[in-house]
Amino acid sequence: MNKLQLTQNSRLSLPSMQTEQLSLYYGKKAAFTDVTMPIAAGKITALVGPSGCGKTSFLSCLNRLTDLIPHTKVVGSIRLDGLEILNHRIDALAPLAEGIALRRRVGTIFQKPNPFPFSIWKNLAFGLQEHGIKNREKLDWLIETTLQDVGLWNEVKDRLHTSALSLSGGQKQRLCIARALVLQPEVLLFDEPCSALDPISSGVVEDLIASLRERYTVVIVTHNLAQARRIGDYAALFWVQAEVGRLIEYGTVEQIFTSPQHDLTAGYVNGIRG
Repeated sequence: MNKLQLTQNSRLSLPSMQTEQLSLYYGKKAAFTDVTMPIAAGKITALVGPSGCGKTSFLSCLNRLTDLIPHTKVVGSIRLDGLEILNHRIDALAPLAEGIALRRRVGTIFQKPNPFPFSIWKNLAFGLQEHGIKNREKLDWLIETTLQDVGLWNEVKDRLHTSALSLSGGQKQRLCIARALVLQPEVLLFDEPCSALDPISSGVVEDLIASLRERYTVVIVTHNLAQARRIGDYAALFWVQAEVGRLIEYGTVEQIFTSPQHDLTAGYVNGIRG
């Protein structure tokens, strides 16, 4: 049996993540320091705060995209279902537990839609083929099922072999989400996925992200506080103090927005600060 499972229902449980005293340095400059935070399994955790406070840098640590940036140093701990993913003996692209690569288990969707310059079909088939799925019938089934999951199938089923670059902005972003989903990850990281979209497309993508709750562990960076409140289960406020990003407060969305414990949080969610 191929190690890439064919149905989400076959997954016994979703993983939680936990960071402990996590810090990231670009050269000698700290992007953020000492972030200790749980990431709940099967929930949406929203990272909020002003620009430059370390939210995206924090997100990039969670599947070790920081490995791709020269002169970076990550200090502390990130555990995925108990597995320390910062262990330098672990290659982020090499197999981890159960033969599954970290960046398949933890998928990322970026701010600007970035489909490959291939056909729509090839955008989804590429990763599957890299993971050993070659059977055309199986590929077609997985691709159709995933495009249905993101609401794209009826829009593109008659042009699967045309360039993905011909899609609209909102369609491209949903294709990028599908490209992550087709590999059946456990954790999804979203870096401001709606900020480059028009309001209608943004609403469609936001609703899609909300629908992923319980099927995936989701972390989303957003500057849109209303969006964080609408779709988040938990929220974390990041802030810059002494030119370094820091985690100010973490809690349920309800607690963060209605009874924040820190003055900075109260000011930010009420539009006074930030």
